Amino acid sequence: PGMLEIEVEGERRPELRKFVDDATLDSSLGHLAVCNRALVARQFEAAIAACRAATEAWAENHLAWYAMAGAHLARQQWSEARTAAERAVALRPDRAMYQMYRGIAIYEIERQRDRRATPGNAPAANDDLALARESFMTALQLAPGLWRARYYLGRVYRDLDDPRRAAQQLTLAILANPRYRSSYIALAELYRARALHDQALAVALLGTAQLPATETAALWLEAGMAYDAKHAEERATEAFQRVLAIDPDDPLATRRLAEIAQRRGERPTRDARWDCSRRREAIDCRLRSP
Repeated sequence: PGMLEIEVEGERRPELRKFVDDATLDSSLGHLAVCNRALVARQFEAAIAACRAATEAWAENHLAWYAMAGAHLARQQWSEARTAAERAVALRPDRAMYQMYRGIAIYEIERQRDRRATPGNAPAANDDLALARESFMTALQLAPGLWRARYYLGRVYRDLDDPRRAAQQLTLAILANPRYRSSYIALAELYRARALHDQALAVALLGTAQLPATETAALWLEAGMAYDAKHAEERATEAFQRVLAIDPDDPLATRRLAEIAQRRGERPTRDARWDCSRRREAIDCRLRSP
């Protein structure tokens, strides 16, 4: 007698993947290899074209969707990146990087919407930040050491006006990758926005100690603003001068130095005084009053 098949109530069978013939698979994987080589060479348009060909040959090539999302992210093509990342997530929701790419694309689309908004034309309410948060949290459940997901999750919490969780995630991002400058900047800005100047200063100075000197201008700027808020004008002046030693054209450091000089009754020097740094003639440089 034939075997009786019993279906347990509520039980769902896992969906089986469709059979893919060798020719289709080889074609898709061949295009994917071209895509990956173009990504390594930072030829993003070529990578997008090759990955698109890979997905056209085989729509379930999740690696091709993922690589395509990465190329669009590199080009700051957020909507296209979201579409590709969501295809990858739909095929393999258990991949942490796929979830993170989806979250980054959604978050950047939301930021773009905010930048385009005007006081009389506020963006419509949406759940994009919640979707981005969900993607980053899923990514971190799958791969807790994914520091970039923690950095973005911290920014999401900041934008959701949850500073405690934002600070936690940005701190964890720094611990996971002490060489990533943006985490220090975001955390220092978060503290500064809430007048927690000691904390902002500590984060900024930590970053200057961890990063190459040429990458620390923004951190010295944060340190200078923290010192200035604490009325430590000498240290603030030194910090802003460090900014200009790295980036002589930084307008905020120049302005803050002028404000300090004005408060102290000194004559601010012209912005052109920093031309000597660009000409590498610092020894002969003279500070000239306007």
